[in-house]
Amino acid sequence: MNTVARRRTFRKGLRDGLSLQSPWPLAIAVASVLAVAIRLVYINLPLSADEGGFAEVARLWRNGSTLYDGAWADRPQGLLLVFRGVLSIHDSELALRAAAIIVSVVLLVVFAGLARRLVGRRAALIAVFLLATAGASPFIEAYTLSGELLASAFSVGSLFAFVVYLERRHAALILLAGLLTGSAVMVKQSGFDAGVAALAYLLWTERRAALRPVLMLLAGALVAPVLCAVSAPDFGAWWHAVVAYRFEGDSLFRGGVGYRLMLFFNGLRSAALALAVPLVLLPGGWRIAPKLLKLWFVASLIGVLGGGNFWAHYWIQIAPPLCLIAALRLAELLRQRELRRPLRVAPVLAAAVVSVAVSTVPLAGGTERRVEAFTPGDTVRLYDEEIAAYVRTHTSPNDRILVTPLAGGSIYFLADRLPAYRFLWYRPAMATPGAVEELQRVVAERRASLVVVLADPSVLDPSGRTTALLKRGYRVVRRVGPTAILAPA
Repeated sequence: MNTVARRRTFRKGLRDGLSLQSPWPLAIAVASVLAVAIRLVYINLPLSADEGGFAEVARLWRNGSTLYDGAWADRPQGLLLVFRGVLSIHDSELALRAAAIIVSVVLLVVFAGLARRLVGRRAALIAVFLLATAGASPFIEAYTLSGELLASAFSVGSLFAFVVYLERRHAALILLAGLLTGSAVMVKQSGFDAGVAALAYLLWTERRAALRPVLMLLAGALVAPVLCAVSAPDFGAWWHAVVAYRFEGDSLFRGGVGYRLMLFFNGLRSAALALAVPLVLLPGGWRIAPKLLKLWFVASLIGVLGGGNFWAHYWIQIAPPLCLIAALRLAELLRQRELRRPLRVAPVLAAAVVSVAVSTVPLAGGTERRVEAFTPGDTVRLYDEEIAAYVRTHTSPNDRILVTPLAGGSIYFLADRLPAYRFLWYRPAMATPGAVEELQRVVAERRASLVVVLADPSVLDPSGRTTALLKRGYRVVRRVGPTAILAPA
């Protein structure tokens, strides 16, 4: 089929999909309210280590620390600019959660426009409600202001611009698609999914004729990364933090196979509980999904797997394409009236019941039960508020504190105290040459007015030197749950 015929087929599909009559704006409004309501239920759950850490880095950057040095993070400036912007409006944890809700609504509205053009109105309506519910699940930490949530908004916008480009062939649209893809990558490095899908689709379907749009797509995609690179205070430090660190220290190909498999199955559990309904519908939807949608799903899955850590919030990235593919299958079942057959409908109903049950049962048990259910590996966050309160009342605003073994960005943020050590996360400190020795100097010189020990420091420093220095120079002054707070001896 030549290019002209493909365009005619594409436009005919759009007209067929848009001919179905339904209260489209009302449906989007209802889905948005539903997505907001689900997130409001979990808005008071403790800040994640990433939320608190990025908020603290943004605050340090705002107050004059050099980005990727005194204010160190392994994320591009796009994500940190979002956090900085949110905190400039209201410097609080509630502001971060409110921003996550706003982003989720923007994502849903843009997704609705993309879905209607890509799969037709009936399947689009189903996809929108799937994303509003399954995509808001606490099991993938959808209530947090994560890089994956922010990058998904840009990625969906990028693919939306690309689909409209396929219809109208305006150069500005392909440039916009590239610009949004580059912006997604500068929010979270795995946000390349829409751009890769568009690039592969052009090369696959248009071959030699794809040269011009491919070059324009790539040109647009380079804008944001180039701006971030040239605006960085130190290009070498930026390159190490944003690009090289993932390959050198913390990726799928680093660390033991057993460790990565453990992380994978933990993450897969979260994804299965959150996205059970669309996952059950995926095989049937894959058979009838358009090529572009399949490419998008595969690219998003590569983004999730490439990081190698498989944290729960990583799976947010696959939710939009997965919900679209699942919606195609459910729309097909409705159209053929196959939902009357028990064998067809039973898996979907079972997945829906499981998803609702596992998400709502913990609500009766309070915050502790919710954290244990949704983020079982992060229960130490339950004590962050109490620890931060103690730190605030026993230090002055200019004092520095240390949280070890480095998973306490939220404590720095909540306590509003400066870190005595520039690394706020465990994995970057392990992967950066000289970082453990720097920590030993911080402890030996007693630069921290208080030390919050979340776990055994030997996890970060197997030599035992940091542990010995803490015992020699500090004493326990308070215990909060499993956490010990130390002051200079």
